[in-house]
Amino acid sequence: KENQKSGSSQLDFAQKQLDALNSNKQHDAANIISIHKAPQLRRNDPQIPPTTITKVRPLTPQQDKNLLLASDATALHMIFSTDCSPYQDWQSYLLFYSALRIKQPGHVTRIASGCSEEEIANRQRWHEEHIATMSTRFHIHFTPKFSSVKDKDGKDKGDYKYFNK
Repeated sequence: KENQKSGSSQLDFAQKQLDALNSNKQHDAANIISIHKAPQLRRNDPQIPPTTITKVRPLTPQQDKNLLLASDATALHMIFSTDCSPYQDWQSYLLFYSALRIKQPGHVTRIASGCSEEEIANRQRWHEEHIATMSTRFHIHFTPKFSSVKDKDGKDKGDYKYFNK
């Protein structure tokens, strides 16, 4: 239970930081910032700085274009799989942000599985406003739910969430 509580507070902290970025419109390609904090550390410890903010210089269109291929001219495409939960949303944001920060060559695509029509519309809009502004090489793709377990007659027997990944 303690690990769940710790994970929940980490998620709450990350969501608050993303909400702050969204409300201030400071996450666009011109002003992407990284907010880091060690959640396992106590908040009232005077020796620990509460938050570190690092500005990241955005890529120019030419720099972004130069990253289409690796330095040896290899075409790369990093793909990662998620569902449509808020937890996966912020983790995806951080993965895209990390790819930007380290200048990951090639395309990066999030595959989101099992989203409702409303979730698809919301995530597509959010991706266009917040992720695609980081790089034209960052994409999202939606697939149906694949986590249903069927019996020998093809009827749904249950759900195994790890199939969606």
